[in-house]
Amino acid sequence: MLIKDIIENNSLIEETTKLLNSLTLYDFNFLLFRCESEELSTLSTGSYQIPNFGKLPYCGFMGIRQLLVNIQASHDLGHPFCENLRQGTWLIEYSINRLKRFSPTLEKFAILLEHAFNSLKNFPHHLRPCYFEMIFTYFYVAIERVFLEKIFSQSPTLPRIRIVQLLCIASNAFVAHIPNALLPLLANNKDNKISLSAGLPHFAEGIWRNWGRDTFIALPGIFLLTGRFEDAKNCILAYAGTLRHGLIPNLLAEGKSPRYNCRDAVWFWMVAIIRYIETAPDGVKILQEQVLRLYPTDDSKGEDLKTEPLHCTIYEALCRHFEGINFRERNAGHQIDEHMRDEGFNVQAYICPETGLIFGGNLWNCGTWMDKMGSSSNGGNKGEPATPRDGAAVELQGLAFCVAKALDNYSNEGKFPYKELKNDSLGTSLSWSDWASKIQKSFLEYFYIPETCTDKYVNRKGIIKDSFKSSLGYTDYQLRPNFCIALDVAPNLIDPNLAWNALECAGNILALNAPLGICTLDPEDWAYNGYYNNSDDGNNKVTAKGWNYHQGPEWLWVACAYMSAKLKIASLLYKNGRKLEWQQTLDEIRRRLYRYEKILTNGEWASLPELTNARGEKCGDSCPAQAWSVGYALDVIETMRKCQEEVGVVD
Repeated sequence: MLIKDIIENNSLIEETTKLLNSLTLYDFNFLLFRCESEELSTLSTGSYQIPNFGKLPYCGFMGIRQLLVNIQASHDLGHPFCENLRQGTWLIEYSINRLKRFSPTLEKFAILLEHAFNSLKNFPHHLRPCYFEMIFTYFYVAIERVFLEKIFSQSPTLPRIRIVQLLCIASNAFVAHIPNALLPLLANNKDNKISLSAGLPHFAEGIWRNWGRDTFIALPGIFLLTGRFEDAKNCILAYAGTLRHGLIPNLLAEGKSPRYNCRDAVWFWMVAIIRYIETAPDGVKILQEQVLRLYPTDDSKGEDLKTEPLHCTIYEALCRHFEGINFRERNAGHQIDEHMRDEGFNVQAYICPETGLIFGGNLWNCGTWMDKMGSSSNGGNKGEPATPRDGAAVELQGLAFCVAKALDNYSNEGKFPYKELKNDSLGTSLSWSDWASKIQKSFLEYFYIPETCTDKYVNRKGIIKDSFKSSLGYTDYQLRPNFCIALDVAPNLIDPNLAWNALECAGNILALNAPLGICTLDPEDWAYNGYYNNSDDGNNKVTAKGWNYHQGPEWLWVACAYMSAKLKIASLLYKNGRKLEWQQTLDEIRRRLYRYEKILTNGEWASLPELTNARGEKCGDSCPAQAWSVGYALDVIETMRKCQEEVGVVD
């Protein structure tokens, strides 16, 4: 059979399209992706190894596709990949056999592939790489086309531009059924096999796959913007079932041994619910969905299960914060954290009734996303958090304000059956609107640093603090990008002119020389170090065992929060007559998104990384594919679309 008989065969085109249309999005995940540890946990086989080169990053077609893209660009027919094809058809056999083992629908597609690739065996060996590329590309293009048709059919507002297509494809890498990393059961014994990996390959399977914070930061982009509303709902309800002490766990561990040591996951969870309500068809109905509570009391052992509507679970989380959360982690000690000091196992979180602000933490734990715990005895940082961020962490105030405003609206519309926060032990209450007003007033008073500020630790002025009332004091005044998260979820939290001042400082100091991410600390800060190396166990406290994880390295998801916040604030300024800022913002963000598109196109993981080192240098310890980077990048593009419509400038 000639190659043109394959790629110009109308009946083959029709059969290929028919079989691909029968696949689920989960089938596409297996067809295209699966890193080695995912494959081992599912089929007990690893990824394909090319002699003199190494293993492909994915077991599916994307691992081959990305390598081919780079070989094509360099015209490198001497690449070990090409030599492997000349010597035999093992790669083809590997790819077809794994599909046959996964599901009946993929088995049918595998048989089709097998028939098409059989002709390669009869070609001269030196021609195999070229003809393999032609046949493979023919099928890959069909796979991509059908997958994107499925996504765009359920998410019609997404712009059909190349970066959106690449992000949608990349998003599917994180969504899979991994047998040893299940989510908790849902109410009515509903099966819930699909989970969202925080990042590949480091967070692919076992207890390391599912993280509360990562899940709900990534969820709006990965699930909601791609129209995967059932997956989003199941994820929200599964984590809701694990609520304990008024908190959502970070390390989920299938709900069997979760850790309640983070203060922010519950707020990202609630904001994700709000996004679901605003995005999904009849989204408000999720508030009535039943939650299977695994730990209905703090002392539950997972045996006294109960069901309740989601709105009850949300309300309990909020009232527990209003009452004040204060407990010691179960099994505290080296069996759950080999590095943490004893004091770090004491967890505190609460809503201050006077200011409305969210406080919590202590000097010896790290309950926000900047959660690096020191682990080096040589460096002298063992048991010492690099960034405890205790007190009132800035992003939590924006998240809480978003929740308070939304619940005030839902309550007034009769969609949420509670009117106020309550502390029954003290007989006090606080309405949603009053709570929101307190947060807004306190944010201006306690977080914005005006030019007239003469506080002891003030360094930069015209910025928004990273925290308020931290134990160390000076850390409140460090310039970090976390305020961008607050402004993104709550752009009306502070006067847009002041917000713009802070964003401009972040842009000129934290983002200017960071082509992909954003510096996690002011480069002029004494604690700044932009190079993360987790294997370094030297005697430098700042860098030993990667203690500087959030002390300079450039994270992509927070850069996306910066971009999204800047779009929203610039659009507010545009409506007030300041139009120059809007165009400047569009230009800046388009440049950054162009860089993202290049990585998605040419990178071996076809994704966006977790972080980079200083000035965008590759970080060897970063996840090369990170869910919240991909999800938030999609969110930036959706924010751009909405803001353009609001200001009436669409190009």
